[in-house]
Amino acid sequence: MKIDLSKKPYYLNDTQISFVKEKTKNMTLEEKVGQLFFVISQDDNRVDLKDFIDKYKPGGMMFRPEAAEKIKREIELIQEVSDIPLFMAANLESGGNGLIAEGTWFGTPLQIAATDDPENAYLLGKVAGHEAAQVGANMAFAPIVDIDVNFRNPIMNTRTFGSSQKRVLEMSLAECEGLNRIILFLLPSIFLETVWMSATSILSALLIHCLWMSG
Repeated sequence: MKIDLSKKPYYLNDTQISFVKEKTKNMTLEEKVGQLFFVISQDDNRVDLKDFIDKYKPGGMMFRPEAAEKIKREIELIQEVSDIPLFMAANLESGGNGLIAEGTWFGTPLQIAATDDPENAYLLGKVAGHEAAQVGANMAFAPIVDIDVNFRNPIMNTRTFGSSQKRVLEMSLAECEGLNRIILFLLPSIFLETVWMSATSILSALLIHCLWMSG
């Protein structure tokens, strides 16, 4: 199967395509397998990050909130010692505080939905993306595109844009637009393991499809 890296969803230019082809051609099987793994970030006070990257060669890391200076230092070191640039991600659904301890908490998705104004979702994405990018993040696990119709679910509730399919779609698209101004790659999130496995999961999957196609 031939993949056109210049087309959606990659949109790479000639220089970037040459880089990818040259890298993949010279990668060992171990390196290719490593790229399949997206790991939780490691504390540089406990783990030698260079040794960790050399050994596991992951494709990306997901960070929990820490001090900006610490996150920035760790990301810079990881990218410096890795032969292949990593995805550096965080939960940016409510603001830059999803990555940076002192970052802006803009508001939960449900609070943003309560304003009934997609502009606020756009600003949420813009603020979160800007702050995350300052320390080296290039991926957002956001927006949350679940439709909250299961009151027994303890995970989603305020982390979603509510129970209206129309509002969830409008707000999610607006947040994507804000994040896209800064962040390289977005991964709209869905809590499949906790979703009410019926119409909710189907509609959420459709929303992800809509967001992907609109990208």
